[in-house]
Amino acid sequence: MDEEARNNREMPEEWKRGEEIRSFFKGEIFLTLPGWKRRAFTVRLQPGRKPFPDLLFSFLKGKNFSATCFVLPELLEEYAGKFPGKKVLSLLPDLTEEPRPLTEERLGEIRKKFEACTKSFCSGVLLGIAPDEAEKALLSKKSLLFAATSSSSGSCSLPLDPFFLQNTAVNGAVPEEALAAFRKSDPYGGVFAFFSLLLTGEITEALLEESVFPVLESMDPEGILCMTDEEFVSRCRALRSLRTSVDGSMAENVSHLPLSLIANGRKLLLSPGETLFMKRKDAASSAHLHPVREEDRLFHIAPPEKEVLPEGKAGDFPDGTVFFPGGYRKALSFSYDDGNVRDGDLVQILNRYGMKGTFNLCSCVALDLMKSFGEKWSISTYDGHEIAGHGLYHYTFSALPPSPSAFCLYGDRMVLETLTEKILCGHAFPNGTSSGGVSDVLSFLAASGYIYARGSKTTHDFRLPENFLLWEQTCMHKENLMELADKFLEETGKEDLAVFTVLGHVSEFVNRNNFDLIETFCRKLAGKEKKIWYATNKEICEYVLASRALLWAEDRSFVKNVSSKSVLLSRKGKFVLLAPGETVSF
Repeated sequence: MDEEARNNREMPEEWKRGEEIRSFFKGEIFLTLPGWKRRAFTVRLQPGRKPFPDLLFSFLKGKNFSATCFVLPELLEEYAGKFPGKKVLSLLPDLTEEPRPLTEERLGEIRKKFEACTKSFCSGVLLGIAPDEAEKALLSKKSLLFAATSSSSGSCSLPLDPFFLQNTAVNGAVPEEALAAFRKSDPYGGVFAFFSLLLTGEITEALLEESVFPVLESMDPEGILCMTDEEFVSRCRALRSLRTSVDGSMAENVSHLPLSLIANGRKLLLSPGETLFMKRKDAASSAHLHPVREEDRLFHIAPPEKEVLPEGKAGDFPDGTVFFPGGYRKALSFSYDDGNVRDGDLVQILNRYGMKGTFNLCSCVALDLMKSFGEKWSISTYDGHEIAGHGLYHYTFSALPPSPSAFCLYGDRMVLETLTEKILCGHAFPNGTSSGGVSDVLSFLAASGYIYARGSKTTHDFRLPENFLLWEQTCMHKENLMELADKFLEETGKEDLAVFTVLGHVSEFVNRNNFDLIETFCRKLAGKEKKIWYATNKEICEYVLASRALLWAEDRSFVKNVSSKSVLLSRKGKFVLLAPGETVSF
């Protein structure tokens, strides 16, 4: 799509957004599969040691059909050599004859063999029985997306666990109840209908004619999407990762795949990194939103920021080393709590040195500031910086039962998202509460779309957290700030990415009359020659999570980006910008 068409949001004919559909969609977002379909059909082939007929590929291709073929590891060369470059079939390992539990060494060996033969990622496996928790952790560690089993559920409901994909039917024994449910499923309501069929042993055209195509031919083919397991699981992951506001008026695609959605009674395609805004007819315009045509005021999409490949060389880092934007290995962020009428003073200092901050606002404080200091304080004070949550009221979550804690989080998001017209995804625990006694709150944070949460415990180092929902910052601004600044400047980033995170309250500067402290600190760390990425907590968290989600081949000879963020890597001493959905070889 050319730039002009993208700016005008002009889509191909089949994607026209003006097409009105059922009225009960208006004001809501409905998730769909590509082509705005909500029924998925997958076929799994398990030939075992039986011969696989050569003509079957042309037969499948003629039917415009795709399937997943699970092959025993010792027969892989035969299959890959016989059908080179075929796109009709996805070849993956059949591990039903492998000893259980699976070992990391054996799984790595098999995965490496498959990737070398197929020149693509080994994204899933077939198991005889469902994996236990230890095996699920191993599969995930090896960048596998799913594990299908040879068992039958008789159900056509959407699988909740990608490491336990059962079959609706096995070897053509299609339960009449499941077939009837699939036929009757409403493509415009409820959840997806998912029909999966496993065919084992000798697989012939006759078997497909008898078991597979009756299911499809008995229904409206326009409403069904035939997919491989990898395609289906990837789509489900992408849809489930859709980041939305509390009231459903905003949605951001944080996956690497374009998402087919239905919103405000229209069909739309939301590209990676794009944010959908709805119900904006009476909303005040904001600087961070692009101009909206009058006819589209209830329906607006903001594109993501463009990533730029930095100048210069990556240096003597190993291939595949992750760099922050700009080609840096260090980042700096500020995180300030509560909300204060003097927050603007800190914003001005940060702006002066090209730095960014995260301001964690208590909703009740923000509303009081608007009421009491309307001329001196507004939400636009924080333009160019991040606003995160700090609770509806400044209650200590560890002292509250789960329900009131959840209410404070939910209400805080509702108020701040309304004020900012942005999706809130970060939180700072009031009164410094972190992991102790807030397991229910952490679960709610993760389930409701928060990607990070910050306490008040400090580390005095520059390590990144393993779990961003328990993010400990480097220091408060009143704790050895300048000594740590000197230490940070000496950090080379050779071993790992380094992040300096400063937290505090603007009221402390006001009470001590020492804004000069933070100004001196910023001056010390400012300048391009310092090779520091100045970012908000959200930007750092999103970027690191994107880098951690990269899918690497077992031998690390190629990598795929499955996030909506471009990730900067080193390759042969140069920088390479890995765009969403892109694969790069080393």
